[in-house]
Amino acid sequence: MRASNRKDALEWASLLNRWFKITIALLIFINLTLTGALVYLASNQPRTIVPPMVSQEFTVSSLSVSDSYLIMMAEYMLLLKLNVTPENVVRNYQQLLNYVSSRDYHNIQPSFLSEATEIKKEKISSFFTAKAIAVSHNNLVVRVSGKLSKFVGERPLEPENATYLVHFSYPAGVLELKSITRQP
Repeated sequence: MRASNRKDALEWASLLNRWFKITIALLIFINLTLTGALVYLASNQPRTIVPPMVSQEFTVSSLSVSDSYLIMMAEYMLLLKLNVTPENVVRNYQQLLNYVSSRDYHNIQPSFLSEATEIKKEKISSFFTAKAIAVSHNNLVVRVSGKLSKFVGERPLEPENATYLVHFSYPAGVLELKSITRQP
């Protein structure tokens, strides 16, 4: 009798051992699947961030931004750059420099400084009215065309058609300004 009891106990232990191994393997598989799903959702979850001026709905994720967000941010960057007076140019440019990537800061900051000095010295004021906007989503470039009006002191200058390219980068889920260039 003892031998058969021992044999039955060994069979039960073997079955329980197999059942535990299968259960642990299944639990590890489920855990890895849930971890993968969580990582995917965390990195691809759209988030809504409010830019300084909101005029339409937009989407921002850790990998990309919507065209409407690029348009709103480009309009804001041009507002800071082109709608200036001798009194607000330093504040506007300083605010604009907060968006500049650290990679491009050393190129942009000196030119902003010289422009601000000239604007204050010559008492220049300007404002820009956008007429047409086009987005190159893959390159993160926004092309804005419109009218640039300038004044020197109280004397108005002839308004001119102007087109600007606003270049952005999007490293690690942060929109950064690379450059603002005027097209000939």
